Amino acid sequence: MRLLYSLLLIFLLPAYGLARIFSKQARLFAKTRSEGKHVIHKALLYDGPLFWLHGSSAGELDQALAIAREIRRRKIEGKILITVFSLSVKRLPAADADFTAYLPIDFPWAWRMIQNRKTALTFITFTWDVYPNLLRRIRKAGGSAYLCSAALPENSWRIKHSRWLRPVYADFNGIGAVDEANRTRFLQLLPDESRVAVTGDTRYDTIFYKLEHAPLAAEDALRLTSAQPLLILASTYEACDERLLPHTKQWLDNHPDLDLWIFPHHVDEHRLAECERSLKRLQIDFKRYSERPARVVLVDRLGLLARAYEKARYCYVGGAFHHRVHNTAEPAALGVPVLTGPQIETSPIALQLESEGTLFRRDSGAEIFATLDDLEKDEKRRLLISQKSRRYMLSQRGASEVFLDAFRVGQ
Repeated sequence: MRLLYSLLLIFLLPAYGLARIFSKQARLFAKTRSEGKHVIHKALLYDGPLFWLHGSSAGELDQALAIAREIRRRKIEGKILITVFSLSVKRLPAADADFTAYLPIDFPWAWRMIQNRKTALTFITFTWDVYPNLLRRIRKAGGSAYLCSAALPENSWRIKHSRWLRPVYADFNGIGAVDEANRTRFLQLLPDESRVAVTGDTRYDTIFYKLEHAPLAAEDALRLTSAQPLLILASTYEACDERLLPHTKQWLDNHPDLDLWIFPHHVDEHRLAECERSLKRLQIDFKRYSERPARVVLVDRLGLLARAYEKARYCYVGGAFHHRVHNTAEPAALGVPVLTGPQIETSPIALQLESEGTLFRRDSGAEIFATLDDLEKDEKRRLLISQKSRRYMLSQRGASEVFLDAFRVGQ
């Protein structure tokens, strides 16, 4: 398996080189990988225990940050390196680590720098991300590797082809699954009861940390205070616009006591302009957040969403109409009923919220707004959903402590 994986990466290398010639995004990717290699090399030169936490994208980064904060809280000796892979992570979390970088491609020759390391190296990756060549190099160098907040969809191809993947997962010293169902799945990949445990999802810890510590400028606090209760459309894509916005104008007319704030998943000029065109075509009056206040606001700023949830009555979370759902946990932690598209199977949090009756998965925009109408007609039901959501989310705190204790990381 590892050989086939490495050969595939080498086979794709010429295409990667061509992409860098013609694509600005590919050049940015290559630049961040080159810079990342130097940062990682510098971190590996540190002559003391090194905790290397890798979160592939924004959700996994939240999981990694929770572990980093728990390591700091315990005053464990050593330094922390945090890496990410996806360019969707725009800002590296420099305040939470000693070193931060974008992870290079997992070529078989990429990790020779590890072989000379003499002191303890602990590598922790999250959810389902594995890097076969990196894992093997860490184990050969005498380091430890763990998979934290481990979760797989029930129909994952990894389970179907587990026989081929077991040699890769055998390089993990331990796997901390989010729940018992996922522990059972990962035992098919690493059939060793002593190395697979239920430790929970560390993302919950970061969610509460963000909600409790998110800074808010005085001007932003005033805007939120003066706004009516909000319907928030969070992490939206064009697929969300196509399904939701045609129903928005009539729904707002029917519910004059609610405002609408739209938070695109990518806050760049291309995505903002795309959303603006849809709003104008549907004759929906709106303003950007950076302009004057309005009833319909297109948010063109980062860092506001977590605090805006405090003002929300309902929240739609995007991604599930075309790929996979994004972060449903933040609004749920504040007791906000959550609505999504159909594709939530890759998110254990979303599935659990659905089973608790606090998340509503729907197949169309019309169904989403019909559900909102039903909730608006029954305030008692809405308040019960809010209370249940808060209770469940609070019950999930503490996974970072459980994981470090279960595998004696840093001890």
